[in-house]
Amino acid sequence: MDLDRTVGWLPFRLGRHNGHGADRVIRTEVDMEVSEARKALQNAPVFQGLDEAHLNTLAKAAHERSFSSGSKIVEEGETRGLGFWVILDGTVDVNQRGTTVNTLGPGEHFGEMALLSTLDTPRSADVVATTDVRVLQLTRWDLRALIKDEPDIALAMMNAMMERLRKTVGD
Repeated sequence: MDLDRTVGWLPFRLGRHNGHGADRVIRTEVDMEVSEARKALQNAPVFQGLDEAHLNTLAKAAHERSFSSGSKIVEEGETRGLGFWVILDGTVDVNQRGTTVNTLGPGEHFGEMALLSTLDTPRSADVVATTDVRVLQLTRWDLRALIKDEPDIALAMMNAMMERLRKTVGD
């Protein structure tokens, strides 16, 4: 059996914060095309400005995951933020205190603050799949390992995040 092409089903436990457990099964594909991952990452504003070599490095570290409609991908207040997500297919709602504040679709992303924040920083919103969703995930620990070898990745991310902050709060 070629494990590089195997599609597996893994149990994944999230939502321990505040005593609310949420078991669900997510699909992980071991061998996602690097070119698809690179394209998804290069379109995310937080990674704009990275050269092709850095994007390829990030793409190789990323993991594809699938969630069924109604699955909570991120839980508001949770302190175990797993990282950054780029939507490949499907849509999600971003909810704060029970109110939908945004709907995201293919090419859009969420969770960039979890990449650089400390482990105990609570998530600012729920992210719930409104359709079956396929996402690309880059975990905090994978990114941090890459940054140790490639600090230019962190610099490009900080520049992109500052631009986003300027647009949000004004200069």
